[in-house]
Amino acid sequence: MLEIVDIHKEFDGLKVLNGVSLEVKKGHVVGLIGPNGSGKTTLFNVIAGVYKPTGGKILLDGEPVHGLKPDQLYRKGLVRTFQIPRPFRNLTVLDNLLLASRNQRGEKFARVFNFTKWKMQERELVEKAEKTLELINLIHLQDEYAGNLSGGQLKLLELGRALMSDPKILLLDEPAGGVNPTLAMKLFAKIDELAHLKNLTFFIIEHRMETLLNYSDYMFVLYKGRVIVEGKPQEVMEDEKVIEVYLGEL
Repeated sequence: MLEIVDIHKEFDGLKVLNGVSLEVKKGHVVGLIGPNGSGKTTLFNVIAGVYKPTGGKILLDGEPVHGLKPDQLYRKGLVRTFQIPRPFRNLTVLDNLLLASRNQRGEKFARVFNFTKWKMQERELVEKAEKTLELINLIHLQDEYAGNLSGGQLKLLELGRALMSDPKILLLDEPAGGVNPTLAMKLFAKIDELAHLKNLTFFIIEHRMETLLNYSDYMFVLYKGRVIVEGKPQEVMEDEKVIEVYLGEL
C-alpha cells in the first residue's frame, strides 16, 4: 500500500531523515517507534505532503506521490491524524464527521440550488456518520459539541473523521497520547478490528510500547533519521540495537 524509498529531508543543512526505506502492507497495522528526535513526525509530514522530501520517492498503491500537496494526497486516500486532535469545537460530533467526507456534491457552487443533486447524498452521509460513531462508541455523543469532549473521546473523534473519508491508509500520530491506558487499549483494539475485518491499512507512531506489541503486525524503529531495525513486534523489542537506543547507549 505504501512504499518509502530512500527518503531524505534536510532543514538548513541539518539532516533529519537520512535514507529512510520501508513498506506498509495493505490491511496491516504497522508501528513506527524511536526515541525523541529520531525523525518520526518529520517522516509522517513528508509522507502526508506537509514537507517535500529532499530526495527519494514515495509510492501509494504503486503510484508515485512524493511532492503532492496534503489535499491531493487526501483525495487519493492517504489520511493523517495529529498528536493533538483538531476538531471544529463549536460544531457537534456528528457535524465534525460529516465535514470530513470527500467529494460532497453540495460543495460545488453550481449545484447549490439544485437540491436533488446533493440532498440524497447528504442523507446517505448522515447514515454513514452514525454507523461510524457506533463503530467508535461515540453514538451517544453525536449531538454534543466537540469542544466538550474528553481527551480520549477527541482521539476517537479524530479516528472517526479519518474513517469518514474512505481512506486507503491512515497515518496516526500517537493516537493513544493523553488517553488513559484502558481506553488506549480499546482504541487499538478498534484499529486492529478495522484493519483485519475491513482491510484498512494503518501506519502508527506510538510511544506506548504495550499497545503496539499487542496490536501491530509489524514494526519499524527509527533512529537518527534511519530505520535501524524492523520485524515482528516481539522480535523488534528483543533486538539489542533497540534496547541500546532506548537505554541511551548507542
